[in-house]
Amino acid sequence: MISKFISNVTNLDQVSRHHKVFFLMTNIIYFLPIVLYGWNQVTVIISLIGFISLIYHFYQCKCSTNPICKYLLRSDCIGGTILTLILFYLTPPDINILPFGLLAFIFLVKGNNDRSKKTYLFLHSMWHFLTGAIFLYLAQKFSEK
Repeated sequence: MISKFISNVTNLDQVSRHHKVFFLMTNIIYFLPIVLYGWNQVTVIISLIGFISLIYHFYQCKCSTNPICKYLLRSDCIGGTILTLILFYLTPPDINILPFGLLAFIFLVKGNNDRSKKTYLFLHSMWHFLTGAIFLYLAQKFSEK
């Protein structure tokens, strides 16, 4: 199941330009912590997660059938997971974000390739917003130390 998830790129080649632009813009939330709280370990990690995600999704919107896109998807999934674990080590999440994390996970799983392209775009955008909000919270928590 995990292997299929990290190797099955949703083809966005035929999606309208404005849907692609909106989808790519949902990655902006990952760069807000560095703007709001400056450069520190946590904000740099969050921005790196955003950068990896943005590169993958940009390529996905441009040429999702190219084999490089599968490599970028794996980099996004594996790199994002490792960086998130490091982030959680630096700033352990508290119980308050558990419902948001669970909801984000549901959006991620439900936004798989079995859905229409527009449904995928919406659900995965919600994943970006929710994980970005969690990361913003962790960046604020870290900056208050």
